[in-house]
Amino acid sequence: MRRRSMMWLLILGLAACGLDRSVPPEAPEGMASLARFVGAPADRATSRLTRLGFQPVRQATPATYWLDPADGVCARIVTSAELVISVSVVDPVECGVAAS
Repeated sequence: MRRRSMMWLLILGLAACGLDRSVPPEAPEGMASLARFVGAPADRATSRLTRLGFQPVRQATPATYWLDPADGVCARIVTSAELVISVSVVDPVECGVAAS
């Protein structure tokens, strides 16, 4: 019973931290799968992003900006304590893609 209570406290604590799992409606379908990286180890997320075709293009600690050159999608991945805490789609300009 005590273990279950501790688990719920952990879940509620993480929820209270305001973890950003949102993906804007204009995001490509594949970005929804990136939202699942929240809470994952950063090294695992990095490997997966690379396999999905994303390339790290800019570091602004604690965020790394990843670009998918195939469709011009820019993702901002924020990490803390070696875990992904936020995944969001941002303007491609933030990944160095010139505005059209």
